Amino acid sequence: MEKLKKGLGFVSQSRRGNQKLKVDGSGGLHSTVEADNEDAHEQSMTVTDALDELQSRIDSFQTEVDICAQERLGRVEAGIGDVKKGLVFMSKQAAFDYEQARLLQQKKEVASIRSRQKTNGSISTKWSKRLKGIGICDPASDIKDCLEHLEKLDHDDKNISQYILHSEELNSWLKEAQSNVIEINLHTPPSSLSNPLSFNSALFAETLRSTNQFPVLAFFSMHRNNESISQEVSGPVALVRSLNGQLLKFIAAHRPSVDLSALKDQGLFLEAKKSLRHGLRLLKGLILSLPENDALFLIIDTLSWLTGTECDQDKVFKKLGKIVEETENVVLKIMVTGTLPGSYAKSIADISLFVHDVSSGFGGIDIAESGGQIYKRIKGRHVKQGIGDAATMTEDDDGEEDSDED
Repeated sequence: MEKLKKGLGFVSQSRRGNQKLKVDGSGGLHSTVEADNEDAHEQSMTVTDALDELQSRIDSFQTEVDICAQERLGRVEAGIGDVKKGLVFMSKQAAFDYEQARLLQQKKEVASIRSRQKTNGSISTKWSKRLKGIGICDPASDIKDCLEHLEKLDHDDKNISQYILHSEELNSWLKEAQSNVIEINLHTPPSSLSNPLSFNSALFAETLRSTNQFPVLAFFSMHRNNESISQEVSGPVALVRSLNGQLLKFIAAHRPSVDLSALKDQGLFLEAKKSLRHGLRLLKGLILSLPENDALFLIIDTLSWLTGTECDQDKVFKKLGKIVEETENVVLKIMVTGTLPGSYAKSIADISLFVHDVSSGFGGIDIAESGGQIYKRIKGRHVKQGIGDAATMTEDDDGEEDSDED
């Protein structure tokens, strides 16, 4: 009953509100007459009529509410549909943009590599031309000479060669994953171009070079000495110049990720031809510029035949020893044969192999088989399927050492 009273009160208040609005809105006689008619109608309504009218108004209000709800629901569904379309478009657009960005990045990388290759090739060519009058030794002819004159090795020489190739010392040097130095000496130092030390050095250099996987630098001191006793041809300066030329040529051809412009900007190429000290600085810079996890083999054969002063020779091996100690991104494998008793090269050697004049064996050598054995030992250790990013050359002038080398 209380709810009924509230409902009648609501109807009554609604009518009076409508009446007031009508009177205030028109401000005339017509509105007053309508108000009187409404009052008369209200007074004549029974309770049943009032309830019916209230229910009618409630039904009408509910209908309007339902209509509004349906409209809002429709707008929400439409909005959701628009959002879905937007998300689909955005996802397609994002994928498209990503693919375009990836292709663009690849093009930039290819262009960058080609640019570096062009720059490196230009640097290598210009540097070689500047030293053309002085001469840069390419070991290819010396390697060929050693391998082609196998028949000049006698029975004992061939046995010595095989003994070295199958020695535990050489095997350890090859299989060690870290940088290291090995020295190999004979009881009787070699006195001719055809000797087991030079033959093995040539066999190693040729086998490793054939992979094109990493730089292999070689210098045959006795062969260079046989050509000329001038330090420009067979001395420490010639040695370092040859190593720089070989490594520079390899980088230009096989290491497109390396950027040599930094070394050029430091003036190392111009300075390298002036003195041994500057040549060693360039060698260090080139080695440090190699990509991470790269490997470099350096073979210096019959060192005792290197001309020049012992002091200059010591400078070379002091620097090489320091490079081995300081270089972490590149594995350095250095082989030195035929060293003199007081040579500084002995002090940086991690492994020493001394071979007597007579070794057991059948006195035969199969170059292909021996080369295959060398390759098998390094395969999986130093032969790379891919080379990492190039290391960055940092300015390190080695002030104390350089001052000593002056």
